[in-house]
Amino acid sequence: MNELLNKLIEYGLKEREASLYLASLELGESGMSAIAKKAKIKRSTAYLTFKTLEERGLMGSFKMRFGLRFVATRPETFFTREERRLKELTFILPQLKELTITKSYKPKIMYYEGREGYRIAIEDSLKTPGITLRHIGSLKEAHKVMGEDYDFNHYMPTRIKNKIFLKGLYFNDVTERAKEWILPENEIKHLRKIYYLPEKYNHNTSTLIYNDRVIISGGSKELIVVVIESKEIAHSEQQKFDLIWDLIENQKKQQ
Repeated sequence: MNELLNKLIEYGLKEREASLYLASLELGESGMSAIAKKAKIKRSTAYLTFKTLEERGLMGSFKMRFGLRFVATRPETFFTREERRLKELTFILPQLKELTITKSYKPKIMYYEGREGYRIAIEDSLKTPGITLRHIGSLKEAHKVMGEDYDFNHYMPTRIKNKIFLKGLYFNDVTERAKEWILPENEIKHLRKIYYLPEKYNHNTSTLIYNDRVIISGGSKELIVVVIESKEIAHSEQQKFDLIWDLIENQKKQQ
């Protein structure tokens, strides 16, 4: 009985409502005094509780010569009605979602701090096999934040395992260890391609773009990460990245 009581409470009933319903269900057609006694609640409270159950279609009453009789709605009847309501909601769900997207959608923004915060933020980028990541900014500062060991021993192997391609636009101030990793001859094996940005534009932040997310991380002095979840913003940042990428690529072809 405790398990049934808990399930009804999970469904949304208050404890006394669940107790009264179960007591009525067990007793069948009865007077309120008997049901209240079975449910272990006061008779005056039982009448008020019955009203809320009646509004929800869980209980009903009818008159007899010797007074009012109360009865719980049969579980199968109640289930059928709830199932029908659920189907009706399912039918209008696409329209409700459309309203959400067109009228009230707001980008989701999350903040993280420190090395662990940065790692938590970028772990999501490893979850969708076959996508392309776009990373622009200071790889040197990114490595200071996440740690080179984390990148080379965890992030990169996981990315390659999940067949996730990386496009990088970096400044040429990377560490010696990173230089070995980004050698052109390793591009195919490491599923990545890198172009270098003009040094005069060097800055300490970096931006990772994929799916509907943009992850902006401050340098090692700030250790602040901002995650923006928005299809429109992610698409816009992707277009900006691709513009720079195409300009560099075309320039290299002309050389």
